[in-house]
Amino acid sequence: MQVATVDRYNLRARPVRDLQLAAVVEVHNTEEGRRAIDAGATIIGVNNRNLRTLQVDLDASRAVAALLPKGVIGISESGLKTPADLRSMKSLGYQAFLMGERFMIEPDPGAALAGLMASLQTPLPAHRRLGGGGTAIKICGITRREDALLAAELGASYIGFVLWPQSPRAASLADVRAIVPALPPGVIPVGVFVDPTADDIMAAAEAGIRVAQVSSDAVELSLGGALPVIRAVHLEGEGIAPDVADELVLLDARDPVKRGGTGKTVDWNRAATIARSRRVILAGGLTPLNVREAIDTVRPYAVDVASGVEASPGIKNHDLLRAFIATVRGTSSTRGTVRT
Repeated sequence: MQVATVDRYNLRARPVRDLQLAAVVEVHNTEEGRRAIDAGATIIGVNNRNLRTLQVDLDASRAVAALLPKGVIGISESGLKTPADLRSMKSLGYQAFLMGERFMIEPDPGAALAGLMASLQTPLPAHRRLGGGGTAIKICGITRREDALLAAELGASYIGFVLWPQSPRAASLADVRAIVPALPPGVIPVGVFVDPTADDIMAAAEAGIRVAQVSSDAVELSLGGALPVIRAVHLEGEGIAPDVADELVLLDARDPVKRGGTGKTVDWNRAATIARSRRVILAGGLTPLNVREAIDTVRPYAVDVASGVEASPGIKNHDLLRAFIATVRGTSSTRGTVRT
């Protein structure tokens, strides 16, 4: 590798190492990546932006990551927006990141950077795993203490409170304050939001919520880093929205009004494809009768149920709740006998 140095009379090329400098060699695809590696580059920056079309695709970094030898520093450049983007690239071996536009479009770039750094310091809490099943369980739409405690006793890892006033399962922050302190250690209270503000998230965190599940049509979620965020993705059309690069997403059915709790199933085969590249919480129309098939098809990180175990919106049917959790854990003695 060479760098040009200029004096007043001519252009002379000298090796970078002779100048005691390190060169960042930028590549855009695997072909260029191989050439840089063969030439001895020790720092490789992968530009996710096609400089001819200006289109951004993080798959460029994903493809080149597989080529990087041990000891070569990888930098993922352009198109990085969320903490999940950075965690995803770090999991592939990247050690540095270049972000420009993400902050330049913010009214206060410094505050946006501080929020991003805070989010990176707030990991998703570890959940407990009970019984023989490896799939975590989230019971959502909780409004009553007795339902939350039974779900926790039976082995649920996550208890979901819908903090969206338009939902028929809406819980208040007073409900959260009354229920969360009674939950056993390791059971994680999740606040479910639609288009929240940073103040909404902060208030929920102060009430005891530890994770925010967010349904939002906004590309950017500037929520201040108060809580780890699970993005709710409503499947529609083909594939997953290209701007959603989160390593943990909740997949639910599309409904323009309900925004969750629809009772509709998603395409499990499509969900399985998504689950191969990121952790998936599978929601949408799950019941004690279909959850085993859903798990076997999708292999999700977790399953989420609300309407499938209800007597009425926000009120759980305890027999259905027991049957659902037992089926997920593979200990059900009532499988196939549940009546809905």
